[in-house]
Amino acid sequence: MSSDWRMCRGQEDVVLVEEEMRRTIEYGFWYSGEWVQRGTQWAGTVEKELEEGLVAYAADIGCKDDNEGPPDYEDEDDDELLE
Repeated sequence: MSSDWRMCRGQEDVVLVEEEMRRTIEYGFWYSGEWVQRGTQWAGTVEKELEEGLVAYAADIGCKDDNEGPPDYEDEDDDELLE
């Protein structure tokens, strides 16, 4: 009886950790996108030299490919863990 409980608990922990990893990756992509967007917000509001530095910093922090996004976890074959 207790071994069955431990097995279910272990499977639940795996599902929770996978969800935490998915959310962490999603947050990273969101945060990167925020910095890419911030790079254009300073236009005309600060001195030219400062604007160039802020845009460069935002581009460095928010570097990512536009074609790339968070991985799609829906296709994974780990549904047996949920049963």
